[in-house]
Order: sequence, then structure tokens, then C-alpha cells
Amino acid sequence: MTAPTVHTGRRGTLGADIASAVLLIVIELLGLAAVFFAWVLANLDFAPESTG
Repeated sequence: MTAPTVHTGRRGTLGADIASAVLLIVIELLGLAAVFFAWVLANLDFAPESTG
């Protein structure tokens, strides 16, 4: 039976690097969506148009 290999160096932290990059992208997309929805809500107007 062989001993389990321990990943050292770049390969050992690759999963954490990918996870943090994905988390940053998700946070940025959520921030952009929040700004977009705030912009849309600020420009909505439910008052009827006045004719005349």
C-alpha cells in the first residue's frame, strides 16, 4: 500500500484559488445586478400619462 501523496506548491492551492475567483465573480455579478435593479426602480413611473 502506498502512502497518500501530499500536493505541495502550486497544485496544493489551486482549488482554493479557483474557489476564491468564482466567489469574487459571483459577488461582482450580484453587485452589478443590484445596481441595475436600483436604476430600473428609480426610473419606473406608475403615474398615468396626462393627455392634453
